[in-house]
Amino acid sequence: SFGMEKQNLQVDEPELSISGKTTIQIADSVNINSNATLSRENSKFTLDTISLATGDSSYTGTISYNSGRNDQPMSVVSDGQFVFENTNFNQNDLLKISQEELSTAGKTELSLANTLNVTYQGDITLNGSELRTDQMTFSTDQLSWKGDTTFKSITEQPSSLLLIGNLNSRALQLELAESNIQVQEEDLTISTDSGITLDTTIGYTGNSSLKAGKLTISEKDVPFLTIDELLTTALSGLDQQGIALESFTAGTIKLPPSEIQPYEITLDSIVISGVESQDLQTFTAEQLEVTSPRVNDPDSATNLADISSAMIKTITVNKDLNVSVENLLISESTFLSNNKEESGQPSITLGSAAVSPINWSPDQGTTIDTVAIADLYATYAKEKVDPAAATEQAPPDNATPADDQAKGIPVDIKAIQITGNSGLKFNDNSLTQPFSAELLVESIDIKNIDLTDPENSISYILKGSVDKYAKLDISGSVAPLATPFTFEKKTILRNYPIHDLSPYVVETIGSAFKDGQLDISSDVTITGQKIHSENKLKLKEIEVVAIDKELAAELDNQLPVPLDTAFGILKDNQNDVHLSVSISGELSDLNVGVSGIIITALSKAITAGLAPYLAYTMLGPTGAIAYLGVSLGQSLLKTNFPIIEFEASVSALTDNQKAILDKVGEKIASKYEKDTEVNYSICPKVQQNEIDPAAQSGSEEEKGKALYKLGDSRAAAVKSYLVDNFNIDGERLLSCNPGVDFNKDGKGVVEFRE
Repeated sequence: SFGMEKQNLQVDEPELSISGKTTIQIADSVNINSNATLSRENSKFTLDTISLATGDSSYTGTISYNSGRNDQPMSVVSDGQFVFENTNFNQNDLLKISQEELSTAGKTELSLANTLNVTYQGDITLNGSELRTDQMTFSTDQLSWKGDTTFKSITEQPSSLLLIGNLNSRALQLELAESNIQVQEEDLTISTDSGITLDTTIGYTGNSSLKAGKLTISEKDVPFLTIDELLTTALSGLDQQGIALESFTAGTIKLPPSEIQPYEITLDSIVISGVESQDLQTFTAEQLEVTSPRVNDPDSATNLADISSAMIKTITVNKDLNVSVENLLISESTFLSNNKEESGQPSITLGSAAVSPINWSPDQGTTIDTVAIADLYATYAKEKVDPAAATEQAPPDNATPADDQAKGIPVDIKAIQITGNSGLKFNDNSLTQPFSAELLVESIDIKNIDLTDPENSISYILKGSVDKYAKLDISGSVAPLATPFTFEKKTILRNYPIHDLSPYVVETIGSAFKDGQLDISSDVTITGQKIHSENKLKLKEIEVVAIDKELAAELDNQLPVPLDTAFGILKDNQNDVHLSVSISGELSDLNVGVSGIIITALSKAITAGLAPYLAYTMLGPTGAIAYLGVSLGQSLLKTNFPIIEFEASVSALTDNQKAILDKVGEKIASKYEKDTEVNYSICPKVQQNEIDPAAQSGSEEEKGKALYKLGDSRAAAVKSYLVDNFNIDGERLLSCNPGVDFNKDGKGVVEFRE
């Protein structure tokens, strides 16, 4: 009874008709041979909870039966066509199966003794199939098999199934009621020449392949995933119960915006090759390649990501779901590129990225040895904001609940390195006069990114330059998950053309820097919500000109003396101005502007800088002479290098220039040995009339570029000579932005500045 309640059986069975010749022979065995046609009309079997109904069914062909003897197995052979129409099964409306037509056309052989052998050669076709429950509905227009099938079962030995042929389906559909998910497959073909062993484990031998047409997955009849083609090649069996797959390909994958995700995602293909498993528990793959993945935000017309390809090599997954990857390679890519003409969105380009090796486990999370990035370049443009449209935002609440403090994240990366043509281009279009700067990165090294330990400190070093000539070094550490958060940074910027900062300075103090270079040494420490910063600024050969008279006057009213006078007071014998700026306090209260920094720094410096004026006022000429004597004594400690003059349009060094540079090189090398902090700048200045006659007819921009290139090549020639012939570190020998002298009687020169 199988635990079922007693059922009432009702049978509506019409007569079975047989038309044709049938012979029966009884001797040592029973032999039946029939060439008759069997047919049956509609029939129905009903229990209280189950019903089975079939339409007309028939068999046309031959049937042979032999009961067998002691030395011969029992056998049945049929060769013909079965047809079953309109079959319906219903289990209390919980499970419904319907079949419009099932037909077979082929030869079946069965033998039974100690071994059961069943073979079938022919076609099996199911048309209009549907399986329905309260949770899901599965249907297909047609499912067919064409080929040879052999089943063998031997007493106390594993059973086996051999398949040679093709399985085809058309219009497969699956609907999940609760989630309202629909899956549609247009067509599918499986070709196989394989064997399956049925034992305590399943074994597989032979080869199989799969080819499928368009696959669509939808929610509420709205597609959220389409795959134009699926293809597998050479699924083969290995020794014992292992398997191998030559390749799996998914072609033209699209994820349109939907309720599940708002972006448009496309991939040209995903290819997995060299898949293998010896025990069906640990799997390896030689390679996984994703071609042209793209992510687009249609609302903002932004291409979030456009990657040429991503390739993963040597993947291993074991039964505990531990994953290891030998390396991940990402080729040329762009990120955050906006299709609109004017946008504040940054744009990022990537030459390549290599990550190796990668390991992941449910217990330990992700560990990576190295991430090597080349040619990473970003651009960012800050646009003007309408004050009326701007809204004041409350400061973020950085407080972390006590229970969540000092918790790590399961990610551990030993090192990240960025090299190649990497950098950042920044444009500030929110100013009256736009500001632009470019950071060129020689290298960025980030080490010990162990987020599993919340107290761990990550170290970083950046080496590069700003606008080519201003050398930049940044180093420090950060513990982003520590309690409290800690951050340390040391920045050294050398030889920055201070004129480039004029767009900011004009808007805050009304004056611009006409000429000069800036050196910065900055130390910043942040602990929790507290910040402390010590900044030392050196302004070399600075010239200031008032642009906005009202703003300039407002600043002058806040200083002990006017700004131009202040810089005159503060300049030393080398025309340099030294300022110190300290910043301390709560991060939430920090609101430091350019004008505030200048006022504070200048006010303190001017107090000391007024010394010579006070000496003259309080002590008279004698005091001034005494002060001058001290200044002269200090200036004698500094070396004045000769100027290198060039003939018009010439950048190659002459023997006379090399002789001068030999003396300069000896002095610089000697100075560097004694003072590890000092640096020298090579500053070229070209004449306007030095333009090559061939370039005279060009535009002003082209002429300017030609002059710039001439000055740059002269500075490079001087630097190269000194570095090649003397013990001089090229990192400490800086280059200035080439200047232009409009004096028609002058010559192009290169001069040295400390």
